[in-house]
Amino acid sequence: MEASKESEETKRPQLDREKTKAYIQSLKDLMHKQSEQLKKQQSEFKTMLSTLETQHFTAKFHSVAFKLELEVLKLFQVLRKV
Repeated sequence: MEASKESEETKRPQLDREKTKAYIQSLKDLMHKQSEQLKKQQSEFKTMLSTLETQHFTAKFHSVAFKLELEVLKLFQVLRKV
């Protein structure tokens, strides 16, 4: 009976150690997965930000072009009256 008790006592720390190693490995895997996911999200965010900046620039450019076109039309009207 003592031999089986001793073998259980030596097996238990070994099992605990294996469970701990497996748990640590699963945490490492989870951290790696989340890190990859974060990198992907950062890349997507940079792409979206770049797209928004381009759209903003384009909208501003069209706004200025429209204002210039209105000024030209005003000048034509002034020249017609003269």
